[in-house]
Amino acid sequence: MRDSNEKNSFDPKVVDFMLAEYELLRQVRAADIAQGDTRTNLFLGLVSGAVALLAVTSQISKDPKSLSIISVIILTALFLLGLMTYIRLVERIIIVTFYTRGMNRIRRFFSELDPSINKFLILPTRDNTPKYFRDEAKKRIGLRGIVAVLNSIIAACSVFNLLAILFSQNLYTWVKLVISLSVLIVVLVALEKYSVTRLRLQEEKASVEFPQE
Repeated sequence: MRDSNEKNSFDPKVVDFMLAEYELLRQVRAADIAQGDTRTNLFLGLVSGAVALLAVTSQISKDPKSLSIISVIILTALFLLGLMTYIRLVERIIIVTFYTRGMNRIRRFFSELDPSINKFLILPTRDNTPKYFRDEAKKRIGLRGIVAVLNSIIAACSVFNLLAILFSQNLYTWVKLVISLSVLIVVLVALEKYSVTRLRLQEEKASVEFPQE
C-alpha cells in the first residue's frame, strides 16, 4: 500500500510544468505547419502568376528570342524559390515529427503517473512514432511531391528556353525536348533522393526513450 502511494504521489509543480511544456510544443508545431503551408501557397501562387504573365507576354512579344530570355529569367527565379520551398518542406517534416514525439513523451509521463488513463488515450505514448521516414508515404503525393514535380517541370522549361537562346535554329526541337525531359527526370530524382537521405539520417540519429506502449 505504501509503495502504491509513493508511486502515485507527485509534485503539482511538475504536472503544471509538463502541461505547459505540452502546450508549448503544440503551439510551435502548429505554427511550423502553418508557416510551411504559407510558403507552399506562395510558391504555387507565383507559379500560376508566372504562367499567366508568360502567356500574356507571348501574345504581345513578336521576338521569340526576347520571349525566351524573359522566360529563362522568370523560370530560373521560380526554380530557386521552389528549391528553397522544397527544402523547407523536408525540414518541416523533421521539426513537426520532433515536436510530435515530444508530445508523446509527455503523454507517456501522465500515463505512467496514472495508468488508469491509458484506456482513454487514443494517441501514442511512445516516442518512436511518427517515423521521420515512411516508405509508404512515397506512394502518396503530398505538398512535398507537388512542389518537386512543379520544380522539375520549371527546370525543364527553363533549359528548353535556354537551348533556344543559345542554339536558335541550330538544334532540332526534338533534341531540345529530349534534353529538357532528361533535366526534368534528373531534378525530380535528385529532390527525392535528398528528402529520403535527409529523413533517413534523422531517423537513425533520433533519441528514443520509450519505444513501446
